[in-house]
Amino acid sequence: MDTSTDESAMATVQVGQPTRHHLVFVPVNGAIAGPGYVKVDYDRSLVKKCPAIGTDDAVTAEDEAAVIAH
Repeated sequence: MDTSTDESAMATVQVGQPTRHHLVFVPVNGAIAGPGYVKVDYDRSLVKKCPAIGTDDAVTAEDEAAVIAH
């Protein structure tokens, strides 16, 4: 969340192989969402290099800083 506007700033998307899913963060500005997908204005390789979390994990303060820096 962007604390100055109370608007969502990032979303998580599931990436990976069918047996090894994880979540990566993507900015929602300019994103297009549809049934089962989110399209963002960033190259796939850049999204895949973003710090990730497990599908059942929570974001730590260190993870948050790394995501924002990315």
